[in-house]
Amino acid sequence: MNLIPQLPIYAAVGGCLLTCGVFAAVLSTKRGQEATLNYTWVMVVAGVCIVLAWMATVNTDAAWLALLFFIAGGTPMILRSLWLMHKHQQETMDYLRNNRGE
Repeated sequence: MNLIPQLPIYAAVGGCLLTCGVFAAVLSTKRGQEATLNYTWVMVVAGVCIVLAWMATVNTDAAWLALLFFIAGGTPMILRSLWLMHKHQQETMDYLRNNRGE
């Protein structure tokens, strides 16, 4: 039993285009730009989820398969991003600690 309503491809692609266009507009605001700069990987995951949700309205099995591949391919990149963010924070703290009073 499929709980996701099935749409004609033109409706799903149109909905995806509209939704992603709104998402891009939101990311263009001051807050959106800040979030994108600080948490790029979160915005990419959100965008992928939007696309896969629309894809599921055409072919649920294909969307689940694509999700599996995005998880497999994206996890190393997300972990790298988190590691770099932590490394940058540590370097910033070290710099501030060592250059206090100069």
